[in-house]
Amino acid sequence: MKPHRLRVTDISIAGRESRILFQGLADIPGSAPREKLTLLQNHFDTLRHYLLKQSTVSSNRSIVILFPSLNAEICASYLIMDSSGYPVYSGFNTLCAATAAIELGLIEKKEGMFRFKMESPASLVTLQAETSKGMVQSISSAGLPSYVEQYKQEVNIPLIGRVIYSLIYSGGLCVLVEASQLGLSLSLDEELHLTTVASQILEAVSLKNSLNQLSVNEQLKISNLHFIGPIHQKSKGAYAINTVSYTHPGVISHGPSGRGASALLALMQLEGRIEPGETLEVVSMDDGSFIASYLGYRYLADKRVIDNKIRGKSPQIKHSSLIVDDTWELFKRLS
Repeated sequence: MKPHRLRVTDISIAGRESRILFQGLADIPGSAPREKLTLLQNHFDTLRHYLLKQSTVSSNRSIVILFPSLNAEICASYLIMDSSGYPVYSGFNTLCAATAAIELGLIEKKEGMFRFKMESPASLVTLQAETSKGMVQSISSAGLPSYVEQYKQEVNIPLIGRVIYSLIYSGGLCVLVEASQLGLSLSLDEELHLTTVASQILEAVSLKNSLNQLSVNEQLKISNLHFIGPIHQKSKGAYAINTVSYTHPGVISHGPSGRGASALLALMQLEGRIEPGETLEVVSMDDGSFIASYLGYRYLADKRVIDNKIRGKSPQIKHSSLIVDDTWELFKRLS
């Protein structure tokens, strides 16, 4: 029985960690990340369960598979797996994948600021890295174009009562709920209660909109919820907000969400609370943060779509490996 080694690197940004698998897996058929994702989802979901089982950090950790791109204009490609399945995009995991691609040599590391492109199952992503003395200091990605689908709607939930929410498209539909209406302060000691309430609200909003039942497009499902606190002005053109994100079934994320940050900018733009060039610092339960920059808006059909950029600072990197049995079915079938 010959052992097989999977090479991984763990990337931590803003208090959240993602595990990047970059070597040891047989080539996944498919010319594009979306094709590879579909194959894994439909035929090789064993890999996702196995890799998540090996994770000892937290139940909301993500796994990213990083691989070279067949397109010369794209530096690298990636796909994401987590406890909920196969998200087509994640701002946080995109920043982690980009950091790993630079450190592993898939992208040439240059001193100072430089731009490059990667491909996710959702789309091409433009990124910018800042390095100093050979170390990645920050990584930025173009946030997904976002727009407000529904503004300040109501839903009544047993034992909770009336909840006001907004529904925002940001690579998928997410629910934004002001925490103050529920008497929540978004503190660590509320985590269990936040998890329960988020699950109930998400279920009620999904049922009301019937989107989960009717849509065959993964991007049109209501996939996560973000509790938001009041917005504070830090300085001219710079704002901050505390948030708690429910992005995996039954789990509250302790780090910030890139998609949530883009969604917040869309809401602020609709309410006239932010101008092009201004920024919003999105602070998580564990005090990690992303800086979201509002770049402007455009119309796509009847939707006012905002363009934005998400930046994470000082990534932490740790390389390791996993040993698996070479007779494991997945390796036999993919090899």
